[in-house]
Amino acid sequence: MGSTDKDRLSWLEEGSAKVATLERIASRLQQLQAVVTELENMSDPMKQGHVLSREEIAEVTQMMDRLSRGIISLEQSMTRLEQNMNAIDELRRGH
Repeated sequence: MGSTDKDRLSWLEEGSAKVATLERIASRLQQLQAVVTELENMSDPMKQGHVLSREEIAEVTQMMDRLSRGIISLEQSMTRLEQNMNAIDELRRGH
């Protein structure tokens, strides 16, 4: 296998890893959107004067926690992806 073939294979592997990471990020975004939609649906009755029960408050609190953790996880994934892409760019410029 020549150097050019190895370079192409390496480039394809890097691209596949990036795509896999982006797919995980997209999946996480869909999960977060579902939580946001649930929260929005719960807020409609409150706008009409409905007072939340303790159970509903606990449910909203849990959803907000899930949303916060999801956002933090998403930010970490995006940071790692950006760092990896920058490292790859640096390696390419170095050669």
